[in-house]
Amino acid sequence: MEWIAAILGITGGLLIAYKMKSGFIVWIIGNLIWIVIGIKLQKWAIVVQFMFFEATAILGYIKWKGGDNIEKK
Repeated sequence: MEWIAAILGITGGLLIAYKMKSGFIVWIIGNLIWIVIGIKLQKWAIVVQFMFFEATAILGYIKWKGGDNIEKK
């Protein structure tokens, strides 16, 4: 399960780096898996960290979906 979450996180990050909105969905799924893993292992720092990442990914997806451009000059 940890490898799946890690691969999804890495893939999501790469997709976002290539300006693909689908990266947020992949990243969101990976974060959810890490949250579940953290809860099962009672690793609360991991849970808090990935909840923050999850909120960041959701915010990024919403802003991108709403037409905000990632590159603002």
